[in-house]
Amino acid sequence: MNRVSLRGPLAATLLSLVLILLWDASGLDMAAARLFGTPTGFPWRDNHRLILWLHEVPRFASWAMVLGLFLAIRRPFWVLRRLDPRDRVQLAISVLAGVLAVSLIKTGSRTSCPWDMQVFGGVATHVSHWAWGVRDGGPGKCFPAGHASAAFAYLGGWFVFRRRDPAIAWRWLAAVVVIGLVLGIAQQMRGAHYMSHTMWTAWICWSIAFAIDFLVTRGRGTAPVSGGTGRDAASAGWPSSSGRSGNSDGPFARIGAWLARPRSPRSIILWLSLYLALAANWALWRELVHLGQTPGVYLRTIAVMVLLLMTGTVALLSLTAWSRWFKPVWIVLVLLAAAVQHYMLAYGMVMDPSMAANVLQTDVHEARDLLGWRMLANVLLVSVLPVWWLWRVPVVRMGLWANAWRNGALLLGCAAVAAGGIMAMNQQLAPLMRNNVHLRYMLNPLAAVYSAATVVARPLFVYTRKLVPMTAGAALGPSYANQGKPPLYVIVVGETARSDHFSLNGYARDTNPELARRDVLSYRNVHSCGTNTLASVPCMFSPLGKEAFESSKDDHENLLDVLQAAGLAVLWVDNQAGCKDVCVRVPNASAIDGLQPAAKAALCEAGECLDDALLLDLDARLAGLPKERRAKGVVLVMHMMGSHGPAYYKRSPPDAKAFVPECRTNALAECGHEQLINGYDNSIRYTDRVLGRTIDWLKAQSKNYDAGMFYVSDHGESLGEYGLFLHGLPYSIAPEEQKHVPLVAWFSEGLRQRARLSASCLKGDLDSPYTHDNLYHTTLAMMDVQTPTFKPALDMFGKCRGD
Repeated sequence: MNRVSLRGPLAATLLSLVLILLWDASGLDMAAARLFGTPTGFPWRDNHRLILWLHEVPRFASWAMVLGLFLAIRRPFWVLRRLDPRDRVQLAISVLAGVLAVSLIKTGSRTSCPWDMQVFGGVATHVSHWAWGVRDGGPGKCFPAGHASAAFAYLGGWFVFRRRDPAIAWRWLAAVVVIGLVLGIAQQMRGAHYMSHTMWTAWICWSIAFAIDFLVTRGRGTAPVSGGTGRDAASAGWPSSSGRSGNSDGPFARIGAWLARPRSPRSIILWLSLYLALAANWALWRELVHLGQTPGVYLRTIAVMVLLLMTGTVALLSLTAWSRWFKPVWIVLVLLAAAVQHYMLAYGMVMDPSMAANVLQTDVHEARDLLGWRMLANVLLVSVLPVWWLWRVPVVRMGLWANAWRNGALLLGCAAVAAGGIMAMNQQLAPLMRNNVHLRYMLNPLAAVYSAATVVARPLFVYTRKLVPMTAGAALGPSYANQGKPPLYVIVVGETARSDHFSLNGYARDTNPELARRDVLSYRNVHSCGTNTLASVPCMFSPLGKEAFESSKDDHENLLDVLQAAGLAVLWVDNQAGCKDVCVRVPNASAIDGLQPAAKAALCEAGECLDDALLLDLDARLAGLPKERRAKGVVLVMHMMGSHGPAYYKRSPPDAKAFVPECRTNALAECGHEQLINGYDNSIRYTDRVLGRTIDWLKAQSKNYDAGMFYVSDHGESLGEYGLFLHGLPYSIAPEEQKHVPLVAWFSEGLRQRARLSASCLKGDLDSPYTHDNLYHTTLAMMDVQTPTFKPALDMFGKCRGD
């Protein structure tokens, strides 16, 4: 046996650190970036071959290899057969630790990418990653280079192979360094990272592998330079391939023995709860740091939150602490916590009941847009170790009553500890939780379990919920007595559109060229009923108004029921994830239904269609409504796909993409802010085109109908403001961007005269405040439908109606 020297790795670590610091100080980052960037961006940024072969494929291959390394601990393959079990464990842990460290640093980084810099057409200014706490005006989260860690994380292989086969060790090191540099340079060409980001990734991964190797070699005392596996493993206290074992003084021997120790269900859930509290709540820790400002404040808060999270999770899991047959439940909880953390970190969402309901009602097409390799990587990062442990840990069997009283005692103990922690920290916790309600929905996985259970269980306990009729007394008004032409009124329910991204409302970009040419009315001060489709759509069609609708314990008939009861023809055409029960009692259809194969090929992909599909075959759909009802009047509702994220680039066809380059992935953190806005604005501009074509179709119906259109979005969208993306935050804490929505109206001359509307009055009222509550009453007034539920004060056009 020869002692493995640590002087060489230590010298390499210190020398490389000095070189990287010199590179940082030299300012060469910007010089290197200018080799590939121009004032208008990075030409290689959206190169498909570069993205596929040097971005997506390596990331997938790296994670597949991580899984392979953990499987190889028991079933080695390839050159891993030359390593004994302890070395294979060291290698797997070194790789995972390197990836995890880079990912965590990147999550909290405020350094933006080169493609975000003003000198390359972005919005940020260059700030050194050493300037901690200083924002550069961009989205951040670009330091260090995450994709380079797909190679550099494997630097730990040099440390384990040098004890077995130095030749393999040096070949391994050369391959890792070359692949890592290739991946780093590819990202440099795209403008995704500076060269220093790649260097720091390599140094971080190397240092972590070195630290782990130091702990291992110090625990072993000696290690061979080359040779076999069985005898060497036994000498350090690890089981050999023949089953022999020696002393148990080595650190990995102790870890292996600890992992393999039979445990009671309560011991398992205690360790699992501690792990989840620490590893699956980075969004909460980040938010507490932001709110606390100083370490003296937020460190105490984090400490008590860890205590509360652990006791809460233990209390929850104590209900499952029975036998090994509950292992699948524990594994599912780990995967759920990992997935929820990904979305909280990536999009700034919280898991309240409304978000849980939205998730449960999301269709397969919307769900597909939220998936991706980044989600898989983040889920694996958190879950692979605990899932592996849960799968292999032996569970001690115990009798029913013995288990029951122990579980009960554990539950009571958790309640007592939690109560003590709350009382001790009440002075700090009470105002924190009261003033920041969203924090309670960031407790992972407790919030996710609570919210999902609330949504699933609510219908089981609200068994008295009934449908309250609202159609009594509905009748057509006097305008129908001698009408020349029946009214045709199209209500377009938009999706995820923001008022401040409509050029009609003052947005600097021309996102509404079609509507601007069609003499429309664009209302600039309108707010939604909710921040997600499930909350907003039923609310906007309800006669109750937001407050009464949300507090009601019963269902109520809605606007479409009243219109149909009055004798009008009603049709809902959907290009979204359903009408949320609004259209269940009236004729309804999906936009894709009945489309010709050529139209489907042009507009639809994997069952998801562009919004032009709503306009196809409208004449035939109209003709299919009952003739006697059409003779009185028609209300057509079209539910758009609109700007539904995060895959904004899918919401507009190639010929409607006026703003380029756009973000071409659903992992929004990978895109520069400008590219994200480009993709979103292209979807708004395409919505503008569809609305323009809707107006043109209505004009073509002028021989037979007095026509009008009323467009309003269901909710808005966060596009990185305050670190938030997408939508769905609780309304009370949601930012203005998720609630401020566009509303556009157009009336033919015939409908305007029929409704006795003053054109000059309408144009002078565009800044008055309105909400979704106005839709019900405004539509009844426009269609001259009389009903006891009509409230003239909520008719937004009422002040402009003549006698």
